[in-house]
Amino acid sequence: DPVTHRPGYTDWSYKLLMHARQLLDNGATLISSAPDPSAVCSTKDEVLLDTIGPGPFTQLLKSSIYPRGLNRTFCSGKGGNAGSAYMYKKGLELLRSQGFVGGLENIAMVGDVFVTDMKGGQDFG
Repeated sequence: DPVTHRPGYTDWSYKLLMHARQLLDNGATLISSAPDPSAVCSTKDEVLLDTIGPGPFTQLLKSSIYPRGLNRTFCSGKGGNAGSAYMYKKGLELLRSQGFVGGLENIAMVGDVFVTDMKGGQDFG
């Protein structure tokens, strides 16, 4: 980080986003953890304190390389285009290792965010 001199970044500056876009323009692959629009939703003194999640940043970067880089963008989290391989498939393997013999119709997805948790479960089957 240019501010703290520690690994990682403490802010999402225009300069950082432009560097990321330049990498993506030149063939880098974009891998995100989750499409969630917000990460934490809480209130203090009746004021909504909604912390932005990774989804909007991912969408911003995807929009900046559209349509050239769409085949190089992957989301490995719930509801993402690669989430089934990294989350739901592994979850099913764990259930099977514990003796579960039913089909997907015998499994319920429980979550708190429809656009990620429920969509991911629905996409998996």
